[in-house]
Amino acid sequence: MLSVLMMVAVLSVMVFFSLIIAPMLFSTLSATYAGAFVRKFFPRYYLILGLLSLLTGLIATDATISGIGFVCAALFLISLFMTPAINRASDRHDKRHFVLLHGGSVLISLLQMGLLLWGILRLSW
Repeated sequence: MLSVLMMVAVLSVMVFFSLIIAPMLFSTLSATYAGAFVRKFFPRYYLILGLLSLLTGLIATDATISGIGFVCAALFLISLFMTPAINRASDRHDKRHFVLLHGGSVLISLLQMGLLLWGILRLSW
């Protein structure tokens, strides 16, 4: 049961950031300040959610839930290592690479949210 609560926590943070925080940041702050915030935020976001996902994988008694936890942890690690490349592309005004890398990170997040939701629903039914 704790593993399901941890999955709910990770999914909730991801959805809250995506639907509430990110739009408010970029509509309230200038691109310079919003960008500075995001550069500080995302490494911590990926690290904390990655560790929670890893812990979920370790404590889950259901093999599928354990697998989801490990996959999400690995994807958070990939996103963490993609962040400097995304920042470099932005700094260099390399729109093609920025769009490719940022789009990849968004797809990873959507995949994670889908996996987490599927796992939560699977154990809830």
